Amino acid sequence: MREEQYLIQIIKYLLNSDVAESALPLPEKDLDWERLIRIADRHNIDGLLYHALSEISDKRNISKELVDCMWKKAMRAAVIDIRQQVAIEELLSKFEEKKIYCMPVKGVNTKEYYLKSEWRTMGDLDILYKAEQHRKVKALLKEMGYMDFESGLKHDHYSKKPFITLEMHRSL
Repeated sequence: MREEQYLIQIIKYLLNSDVAESALPLPEKDLDWERLIRIADRHNIDGLLYHALSEISDKRNISKELVDCMWKKAMRAAVIDIRQQVAIEELLSKFEEKKIYCMPVKGVNTKEYYLKSEWRTMGDLDILYKAEQHRKVKALLKEMGYMDFESGLKHDHYSKKPFITLEMHRSL
């Protein structure tokens, strides 16, 4: 539980780091760093955690190996983030060109709350579209190189290597 609470403190600090009096609290000396990293992995906030660790590593004797491991995760998150940004811009442009009505939802929008986009990577890009345009959407995504790999009652999954997974929602 302490690791979850500390991660919440880190997030709060970084979301408010434009406030001059804001300071990152130091963790307890016996914090389980491996557990903290697993939690950050599960929530796709490796870049955010690396930023905080690099700030406090000398104050809490965090091993160089741990900081290096988090740096690699943060760099991977940055690459994924850039690819996802390019993909969403390309998708929205093509949808507009083909007069497919859509709206990005969920993580595509909530990423804007972070000071740096790569601090919160997404597992997939969620887009809501009109159900009556399903055939048009499917044809366009195929034309753009996306593979349809799972269909559901409310949404379909598409993928494009590397790092892009779409959840195309017909309803919320």
